[in-house]
Amino acid sequence: MKKILWSLPILFSANVSLEALDQVPWYGEVYAFRSDIGFLYSYFHKVNGAIPNQPYPSNNYVPFVGAGFTLSQDWDLDLDFEMARTPRQNFSPRSLGLQARYRFFNDIAGDFITLVSGINVRGVTPKSVRDISSPYASYLNFELTTSVGKEKSLNETWTMRGFFGGALGMATQGYPWARFYSSFELNSGDVHRGGFLCDGYFGLGGKQYVPVDHFKGWGHIQHDSVDVGVFYRYRLNLWGTFMLSYSCRVFAHNFPEYEQRGILRYEIPFSLF
Repeated sequence: MKKILWSLPILFSANVSLEALDQVPWYGEVYAFRSDIGFLYSYFHKVNGAIPNQPYPSNNYVPFVGAGFTLSQDWDLDLDFEMARTPRQNFSPRSLGLQARYRFFNDIAGDFITLVSGINVRGVTPKSVRDISSPYASYLNFELTTSVGKEKSLNETWTMRGFFGGALGMATQGYPWARFYSSFELNSGDVHRGGFLCDGYFGLGGKQYVPVDHFKGWGHIQHDSVDVGVFYRYRLNLWGTFMLSYSCRVFAHNFPEYEQRGILRYEIPFSLF
């Protein structure tokens, strides 16, 4: 049964986080590609710690595309590309991200847990670095990531699983940051899936305020935020999976407050064999 579970289609290993690059520790089929296309809408009214201290409403529209490939039982690759339309940009490129991950343990193949670590790099356009709605530290951003997960199965199908992960990052300018992310999800008949997620983002910069009129990225600012959300997936047999998610920022320090996010994503799996 473990071997059968390990070879489930890639659509059941797709990303559930608010980030575009995959963070869940489970891979899909070896030699399988995956692709997705999606749209993110977010809104916030005010930036905590902003100078000047005044409302700063921002409607943000972010279309994105992504792709990935599982090289082996242990190696997995990802990339994504984002555009952005905000009060400071008009559907211009935002960022390009690349990621490589290695799996040390696999609970589906018999280990007690699944443990995956990796590295990613993201290039961000100058216009987006100066955009306060863009969450990135600077022009070139690097992260080391690790995620740990465990799932439960019944009759060759997993029924519930959860994972926790973290990242340490550094950009070409500014100070380091840390992120954490976690998710718990339920699976009904390999058709309906839903769950909860939580993301945290903590910048270790020296500035204790946000200069909104002269903003040059989050890398120099000491900022904290926590988002919580829910998501739902519906599988269309061999035609892929639709995902809807919603999240709300429940805590912010020197960062956009009470940001609301909605994501619509279509994930498409296909294999070389």
